[in-house]
Amino acid sequence: MLFVCAKEGKYVAKIENNGVVEENEETEEDGKGIPRKRARGCSTVKCGCKAHLLIKYDKWSSKWKVTVFTDAHNHPLVTPSKRMRMKSNRHMPKAVKNLTKAFHKENLGIFKVTSIFGVYFKKSKFKKDVKICIWATYRKEDFEKRWIELMKENGLESNEWLQQLYDIRESWVSVYNRGTFFAGMNTTRRSEGVNSFFDGFVTSTTNLKEFVVKDDQALKRIVKRENDEDFESEHKFRIVNDNEFLLKHGAKIYTRNVFNKFNDEMSGVFHYKVEEVGNANGIQSFIVKSKEHEVKKFEVPLDLQTYMGVCECQNFEFVGILCTHILKVFVRLDIDAIPDHFILPRWRQKANKFRIIDSEGLVHDDGKEESEALRLGHMCQESTKLACLAAPSNEAYMIYIEAMNDLSKKLLKVPKNTPNLNLIVLDPILMI
Repeated sequence: MLFVCAKEGKYVAKIENNGVVEENEETEEDGKGIPRKRARGCSTVKCGCKAHLLIKYDKWSSKWKVTVFTDAHNHPLVTPSKRMRMKSNRHMPKAVKNLTKAFHKENLGIFKVTSIFGVYFKKSKFKKDVKICIWATYRKEDFEKRWIELMKENGLESNEWLQQLYDIRESWVSVYNRGTFFAGMNTTRRSEGVNSFFDGFVTSTTNLKEFVVKDDQALKRIVKRENDEDFESEHKFRIVNDNEFLLKHGAKIYTRNVFNKFNDEMSGVFHYKVEEVGNANGIQSFIVKSKEHEVKKFEVPLDLQTYMGVCECQNFEFVGILCTHILKVFVRLDIDAIPDHFILPRWRQKANKFRIIDSEGLVHDDGKEESEALRLGHMCQESTKLACLAAPSNEAYMIYIEAMNDLSKKLLKVPKNTPNLNLIVLDPILMI
């Protein structure tokens, strides 16, 4: 039995002679032999390689024996990593089939193979470490220290692009902007929010006239979703244990989505412990440490009279929801309700009661919220007019501020629950 190299032999051109395809052994003569035109320029793997293996069966020993072996290849050999590209190897080996069946049996997708065999594929942790450095650091000095360590560990100190990013870190790293309220959003999520707003309404072929109509339809869809969510938040009650007083208060005032985030922060309370470190001028300082990671700790100064305080993580300033660390201090001090200054109006259940879309979109609750919304809209317009008149000069600005202060004092003396004098009482319906 003879085994030859895949590149054995040479390519022999073919000719078409009287409709019969034959080997081109003769040159063109008298127009009898006309070479066949090829559809496209092709290549060949044949290079006349002489490498071969000859084996014969020995009847006396009942074994196959190698009689001739020549490995004089006249071409570069295919590396093992590229072997599957050869026509003779375009099949799935038995070992690969067994491994695929094992993955299927364990419900492991193909995308998980690289994570399972991360050592074999030399998977780098650089991407994961960079994400932790950017999103899981709460102090500027910690970010800068960790960034420099990452660059040294991966030999990227001289990378010009990364150095340029580091120079403008104040504009894109969240730790430098956590003191500013962003409702927990970043530029990427803002872009995704805009795209989802027009999802299903606007395409790349939408013209300007259609865009105006589609924009109105998209706005109505958002308003409907908000109204549905407001109804669910107001008339469906979250299930909370009776002894979880902070959660009960949060379930009473927050919308459903915000309460879920607040609940996530509360669930992390049991992973921390609190230590009192000092008291100065009525400000008690607490150190909140993680039970799993002693290095992870945050300082929380708190006014024991007003319960005003701030945490080093600045989650409330950035997201608008109390962080786990402040909540842990509240649990330590047996505070049963969230202080009002830690509750943003936008997260309350009736935050949309002043929204006016059109005359048909007003909220009707015996005329109370409708008239309140109309009054608020009218007052905002009048206040804006006065502010525009007072803005050009400092003298007008001072008059405006003084008048607003006097007006504020008068309004504080007015009872909040005044009767609605403009309420029209309709005739009763007579039932027979």
